Formats: sequence, C-alpha cells, structure tokens
Amino acid sequence: MFFACLLVLQGFWPPSLCAQEVIDRIVARVESDVILLSDVRLLTRYQLLVEGKSESDAVILDRLIDQWIVRNEATIARTPQPSDAEIDRGLQRLQQSFASKEDYEARRKLADLSEADVRRLTADQIFLNNYLDSRFRPSVQVDEQAIQDFTRMRCCLAPKVADKIRQPLKRLTITFRRLSYSVASMIRRIAG
Repeated sequence: MFFACLLVLQGFWPPSLCAQEVIDRIVARVESDVILLSDVRLLTRYQLLVEGKSESDAVILDRLIDQWIVRNEATIARTPQPSDAEIDRGLQRLQQSFASKEDYEARRKLADLSEADVRRLTADQIFLNNYLDSRFRPSVQVDEQAIQDFTRMRCCLAPKVADKIRQPLKRLTITFRRLSYSVASMIRRIAG
C-alpha cells in the first residue's frame, strides 16, 4: 500500500523537485562571503582573453581570495569606484593590446565572455589597482641630486670623504629603485 501511494504521489509531484541539478558550487569561504566556482571560471576566461592562457584553478582561487582582501580594504578606505571614462580607457587599452579589433573579438568569443563581463572585470581591476596605487605608491620622490645635496649640506663632509661615499650612495639609490619596482610588480600580480 505504501509503495502504491508513493507511486501515485510521484505522478503528481513536479518533475523539478524530483531531479536536482547543481547550478554553482562554493569553492571557498572568506569570512562571511563565498567564492563560487563560477567566479573561478569567469576569472579563468578573463585571463584567457587578456593573456591568451590561464592559470590553474588553485592559483585563480588564490588570486580571488587576494582580490577579496584588497577589495574589502579598498571599501573600508572608501576608494571611489572607477568612472565610466576610466573604464572606457581601460577597455580601449585592452582592445589596443590586440593586433586588430577582429582579433580582440575572436579571443573574447573564444573565452566565452560577453562585453558586459569584460567591462565588469575591467572595472574591478581598475578599482583594485587604484586602491593599491594610492596605498603603496611612494608619496615622496627623492632624486639623486637631492640625496647628494643633503649629504653635502647636513653632513659637512670633506670632498675626499664625499667622493668615498658617492659610489655606495649610487648603489643604494639603484637598490632602492629596484626594490620599489619589485614591490610595485608584486602588488600588480596580487591585483590580478
């Protein structure tokens, strides 16, 4: 009797409730937010568009977690969203990185991205880069002449002593510039 009732009920039960389909999957939880498999796939396709290749899902997930952290810091710092003009310039730079408009369109279609997807992801990258630039860009620029002037005026060194420190001072300046470049490139890699 039980099975007969079950068969009758199954006949009246909507098919959508009988079969389940996975639409998306949570791949990471960061504080109270989640990162979905669709987010990983979207960034993978965007990398395919921009770079012609994409990283592994694990690396993409790490990037998304880093971006989540930076995005939250930028929101707390009240970093403004990029203007439409900034986004248009970013899209134009992206399109100009291709040999032709047709090459861009072909790669965009190969990556299975809509124009809206590309615009949204470009806007997000600009937002993250603007925050990182404002946060980590050196606010004071010191050129070599200013360093030498400071050394002469403040240290009151004799010319012979000044000549002896000139070479290490040049090396220090070069090292500082390399370090600054390394930090900037590391920040850009985190931003995606």
